[in-house]
Amino acid sequence: MNRQQAARYARWSAGVAILLVAITAGVYLERSWLALRERRKAPPPVPSSVERQLSALTFSKVQQDRTLFTVQASKSTEFKGSIEDLLEDVRITIFGPRGLRHDTIHTSQCRYSKDRGSIACAGDVSIDLLSAEDAARIAQGDAAAAARRLRVETSGVSFERESGKASTSQPVHFIFPGGDGQAVGVEYDTNEERLRLGHDVRLHLTAAVQQGPAGDLRLSGTSLEYRSKNREMALAGPVRADSQNWSLAAGELLLALDEQNRARRMDLSAGPGGAARPEVQSRRAGSPARLSSDTMTAQFDQRGSLSRLAGSGNVAAQLSAAGADTNLTAATFDLSYSPDTHAPRQLALAGAVTVNSRSPLTNTVTTARRLRTDSLRLNFAHSRTGNSTSLESAETLAPAALDWEESSATSPSIARSTRLRSDKLRVNFQPVAAAANSSPRMASAEATGNVQMTRTLTGKPEQTATARQATARFDPRGDWSEITLNGDVLLREAARTAQAAKAVFDRAAQSAQLSGKAVVADAAMRTTARIITFLQSTGELRAEGGVQSSDLLPDSGAVQLAPAPANLTADHLLANFETARALYSGHARLWQGASVLDADSIELQKNERRLLATGHVRAVFPEAAFSPNSAASAKSRSAVWRVQAGSLSYQDAEGRAHAEGQVLAQSATQKIQSAALDLFLAPSANRSARQVARALATGGVLIEQGARRGSAERGEYSAAEGKFVLSGGSPSLSDPQYGLTTGRQLTFFLASDTIIVESEKGSRTLTKHRVEK
Repeated sequence: MNRQQAARYARWSAGVAILLVAITAGVYLERSWLALRERRKAPPPVPSSVERQLSALTFSKVQQDRTLFTVQASKSTEFKGSIEDLLEDVRITIFGPRGLRHDTIHTSQCRYSKDRGSIACAGDVSIDLLSAEDAARIAQGDAAAAARRLRVETSGVSFERESGKASTSQPVHFIFPGGDGQAVGVEYDTNEERLRLGHDVRLHLTAAVQQGPAGDLRLSGTSLEYRSKNREMALAGPVRADSQNWSLAAGELLLALDEQNRARRMDLSAGPGGAARPEVQSRRAGSPARLSSDTMTAQFDQRGSLSRLAGSGNVAAQLSAAGADTNLTAATFDLSYSPDTHAPRQLALAGAVTVNSRSPLTNTVTTARRLRTDSLRLNFAHSRTGNSTSLESAETLAPAALDWEESSATSPSIARSTRLRSDKLRVNFQPVAAAANSSPRMASAEATGNVQMTRTLTGKPEQTATARQATARFDPRGDWSEITLNGDVLLREAARTAQAAKAVFDRAAQSAQLSGKAVVADAAMRTTARIITFLQSTGELRAEGGVQSSDLLPDSGAVQLAPAPANLTADHLLANFETARALYSGHARLWQGASVLDADSIELQKNERRLLATGHVRAVFPEAAFSPNSAASAKSRSAVWRVQAGSLSYQDAEGRAHAEGQVLAQSATQKIQSAALDLFLAPSANRSARQVARALATGGVLIEQGARRGSAERGEYSAAEGKFVLSGGSPSLSDPQYGLTTGRQLTFFLASDTIIVESEKGSRTLTKHRVEK
């Protein structure tokens, strides 16, 4: 072996040695590492105080062959000289006395007292409330069933094995599909399947995701009890619930959940002693601001939003806006909400419903409005976004009465009132803006079926009207401005009645206008016209178009020209019942018996028993019978006098008709012209009618009888004697056959053609006989 080979062999030997050393060191290190790992995995040494440790522990409570609950722990440690064991990874599964539950209590560590059978868990604890049916579905991978669980998270829970109750006094947080909440203290009774939250309960009910926070509801109360067997939460009060659009208060509350553990129904009551009646308060403009009753029930839709609110017992609602206060009372109410905007849609009230509203008319006058019915429905309108709500209409489903009353601050009595009754009534409201001071304003109303309207005014007779249908319009204050009655209208005022097809009542004018075969009558007179208007404040009556009036009793009129009813026609009539005066104008005509009067206007003054006619007066009066000494000399003459004048008045007590203004009076044989003429009408022998017994003409008197003419300043005619007496001025009497006769006074007898002439020298008698041809 040469030196070179020896060197190579040495190098190879050194390499092998190094490799063997490395392998040996690696094996050593590996074994050391394995030993270290084994030491780490090895259980710690049992403390001297530990009696025994078990890797698993399970025990149950069985009653009548039914397991009520089962306690499981992954590890159990028994201590020397101690009655308490340490349980780790503890799970208590509760099946309930009916076996319908699968509730669990889970925590990391608990102490189990063997003598008392109690389990105390100081750390965090979760309680899951779940039905046995949902637990089976979860085991099959049903995620929807898992989402329906109600979870309670708290700490410091103790569980009593004998009673089956779990409780804590620590803060509690609970979560369920319809919301979450907090409280202080909880107790779960496995036998009663009931969970009770101690105090300071806060509950948050969430609506569907797409609705946002507007549909959320937050509740608070002193304590809460969850009854899993009925899916109910009972919240003791005082209870308060708040949402974005409304708030609610009550003595106690019962919340029913659906199968998804979402809010389904909420029952509210006053609670023990009835001190806190349920009350809901709206935060929306235009909707009822405050609503209360003895009991209330709220219903929620599938998305968790409020869909209906109903109540019964002493229902009361209040709304104050724009200076007007509105109060509502009823026996029951039912308020529904829109599913799209969650705004009030309809409010139904029943049982002695009364709506009272008051608003100032002036600084001293207040208007009160009152609606009474047994059934009322309010309909609300709202924007698409639901941000604003306004009262759209109110309709009664039973007979109703709507009243308006005006009173003064200086007088307790009611100055003016109006009442509208009907079988059904609908009131429409003006839309209002969503403002804090906005108030619903009545715009119009329709009443149907047995409509009755009553109006009173201080110091005036009450006025009532009936019809088949009525409509009303309102001013911005909510007071009626015009009411129209249609169909068989019958109006009564004091002793007067009126009928028409239509009647329009104007509040400002205090008038009632009747049209369509309008008729007004009292015990004494009946009047028809195209339009008849009553003015309640002044007692006036106005008639237009084809006015016709007739006395209903022979002696009931203002004047008595004959023992027969008087009849009048005209284009217009203005009458006043307080002053008992009536003015007929426009082609006015009066006739009674044989007496007829035409004029531009005729005024009757009943209290004064006087008649005044003006403008183009034309009158016809019967003449008293003529009784000459010699019947053979009597002439056949007409029995009436026709009078034309500018005006004529008749005084019934005197039986005197006084005409003025280019007076012309004529009969069949004689004519009188003068500036003024008085006709004295006396009852006939059989008292059948008044007749012209005497006539007195004054002022430029001209008389005619055939060809004979007479003139004087004064002329007097006596029908009974058949004579004319001319006096005053220069009396004269001319005849083409006998010439001119003058004197201080001339008396002419028609039957005998005898003239008595009186002069300063005395008197003389001229008898002139007219030769008959």
